[in-house]
Amino acid sequence: MVYKDNIPQANDFLSKSQLEMLANHQEIQDAWGRIEDANIGDHISLSEPEVIKRGGHKKTTLIEQGADPSTGADEIALYSKETDSLAEIHYRQESDGSTYQLTSKGGVNVGGLVLRAYVLFDLQGTIIEIETLDEEGNVVKTPASYNIDSITANSVGVSGKNVYGDFTIAYENDLPTDDYIWVLQSYNRQATSGLNFVINVQPKSGTYAATVTKSLFNVFSYYVPPDGFTFTPAGPVPNRIDRILFQAYTVA
Repeated sequence: MVYKDNIPQANDFLSKSQLEMLANHQEIQDAWGRIEDANIGDHISLSEPEVIKRGGHKKTTLIEQGADPSTGADEIALYSKETDSLAEIHYRQESDGSTYQLTSKGGVNVGGLVLRAYVLFDLQGTIIEIETLDEEGNVVKTPASYNIDSITANSVGVSGKNVYGDFTIAYENDLPTDDYIWVLQSYNRQATSGLNFVINVQPKSGTYAATVTKSLFNVFSYYVPPDGFTFTPAGPVPNRIDRILFQAYTVA
């Protein structure tokens, strides 16, 4: 059905225009919102049994605009426009004022530091899972991560005085800009037998990219043992670093 804006005509018989008017009413109902289908229309149906709900918003659909819309005095515009092949939400000030992009590749872009990805993992590259309860009270496990596709442990071991680990972190979605920072932190076990050690977790030098590669993210530690003490091949790794936390923030 298609809405007809030229009915009824002055000389139409009711028997002729009734079906067309009913069809128009149905088109309005579908565009506005139907009770039996929450996904049709942006509004609660006008035939909603609860009067207070009639006409209320269920959602807001912003059709992508080809250009920034005009605004008059004392009004603003919130709209969708394509940026880097994706529909993003934009805002324009009154009187055709400045425009601002509010979202970027699925995330809110509001200035300052915006968390774009994080993950907590162990030295085997396994993402740590957190136990939570679902709506029915059942225990479910969810990964302690956001916007992370995978962790790959390239190499973990001991070399001389160093306990080292190289990891590749792949995002699910690219970061919206190369203007971002990394935050890395390790959760370390207490030293045993009075031995002191220092553990560093940090990315090495490299160019910013959508995927943190081995050359960009290198986890390593070093230990200063007493005279005559040497590492055993498998000893220091599991006894030094338990968890690694990675966070990526964009800088607006």
